[in-house]
Amino acid sequence: FKAMAVPVDQKKAVAAVAVYGSFLVYSTSWVSRMCMLLLVCLVYYVFAERPKRQRSMSFTSALMARGTFPPASAPIDPIIHALVYYKKLPSMEQLKELVLPTLQKYDRFTCTAHPYDGGWEWRDAGKELDEKQHFFSHSVRSEQEAISVVEGFMCEPMSVDAQPMWEFHRVVNSGSGLSMLVIRMHHSIGDGISIYKVFSSIFKDKDGKPLPPLPAFTRSEKQGKFFTFSWNLLGKVLVAIKDVLTLPSSAFDSPILFTDPNKRKGTRGGPRKIVLFPHQPLARIKAIKDKAGVTVNDVLMSATAGAIRRYCLYRKDPTFASGEKLQVRALLPIAFPRKPSAQPYHGRFGDLRNLFVFLSAALAVNEESPVARLQATAATTAPLKTSPFAMVQLKFQNLVGPLLPQFLARQTCLDTFNRHSVVFSNVPGPAEPVQFGGEVVDHFQMVFPNMITQAGILSYNGRVSMDMVIDPSYITEPQKLTEFFADELDALEQELALYCPAQTRRKNKQQSAGHSREQGVPRTMEQSSQKGRGKEENR
Repeated sequence: FKAMAVPVDQKKAVAAVAVYGSFLVYSTSWVSRMCMLLLVCLVYYVFAERPKRQRSMSFTSALMARGTFPPASAPIDPIIHALVYYKKLPSMEQLKELVLPTLQKYDRFTCTAHPYDGGWEWRDAGKELDEKQHFFSHSVRSEQEAISVVEGFMCEPMSVDAQPMWEFHRVVNSGSGLSMLVIRMHHSIGDGISIYKVFSSIFKDKDGKPLPPLPAFTRSEKQGKFFTFSWNLLGKVLVAIKDVLTLPSSAFDSPILFTDPNKRKGTRGGPRKIVLFPHQPLARIKAIKDKAGVTVNDVLMSATAGAIRRYCLYRKDPTFASGEKLQVRALLPIAFPRKPSAQPYHGRFGDLRNLFVFLSAALAVNEESPVARLQATAATTAPLKTSPFAMVQLKFQNLVGPLLPQFLARQTCLDTFNRHSVVFSNVPGPAEPVQFGGEVVDHFQMVFPNMITQAGILSYNGRVSMDMVIDPSYITEPQKLTEFFADELDALEQELALYCPAQTRRKNKQQSAGHSREQGVPRTMEQSSQKGRGKEENR
């Protein structure tokens, strides 16, 4: 134990020896004795009192700081990119005056990550903040050139132990279209829920007034009752344990043309491209949701599955032509509720945390009609909401993860990603227009380069913005995905007998085609006629 930097507590050591000694009296098998000895040592190691570190990192944060995947896979650093679009971009001085006072309250924005015996921790950077390493400016002449600038630096790694892991890139568009502010933050700082909470305290409404505080993201009383003991729950927990342990070694997804053809040998990092989808009115998605009796996430996930199916059929994918039932799965990041912290700015249990897991869910690519795909998606996601899989996965990450050797933890993550086709993330944003840096935000995009295709969806001010970060080496003609996504929503409305004017459908296709030609940021597909809006509101 001393060799593993675990202080020996004499009372606990005597208790452990007593347990093992009493077992020896009743056991004659050396195999069972050795198993019991290993079990006692494991339990002692897990529950031994280690030196308390105020800024220790959870296993999830530490894994992302030290590297989530094996170095041989040329991994991409887990860095969150928020693209904030403006008609009038705030000045650099405005941004610094706005964000620095807030960020400097949180230790994770002023510290760097370092290993110690038994884990990782945040330490003070030990020097004044060098603004030149955190604030950057770029000049472009079009929105597509701005996207190219982002593609140029989004896969660049951040040094976790040299300086705090965040950046602001001000991209000034001197041509037609919008300018943007790119916020880069290493995922080890916190998950999307945590980071959004920090920045929501900086947002102001369109009149420049502070926004009301966000409600606490906690588990409801109804959700809490789910975890009362029952034999049925015990059975579900045992199944969840089996699923968690076998997920990294489960069957590979079908080799469709949307996925890496070399994934059995191991997915690799490399250049990535951003594919922007036309904005969708949130009211349109909710209308489909209400008519079908599903959730907003079900509609978006089903439309993504339909776009993937249409894309593969367009490319004459031989896997689809075989007629066999295909397995195409998505990894869904699920954030856990968290109690308000007594020390929101500091420590492992402050407001900035990585409290999430990935759930595996099948994409409905086998069904031939859009409504059938939507129903199959809802049938897949509904059991996840009452399954203990997510809680079991979190316990494994927090209790078993720290015991794994670094190479094994990294390989387990890579094996899990190799067996899936896409990461599907949906984050709700402000429902009303907000100011950031003294100027009103036009819209947001959430961009995350990953080892496999990453779909990011963010809602803001009644619109849904979606993008994919893809590997151009095997996803050719990626703009076809945006067209097929719009086609899938049109087909859903038609099958569900929802109001969708022909003018809107033509406008959707024209915008998708225009986006394909210009490779720029898409515009909204809201209805332009007052009559159409009236019927939409009535519906």
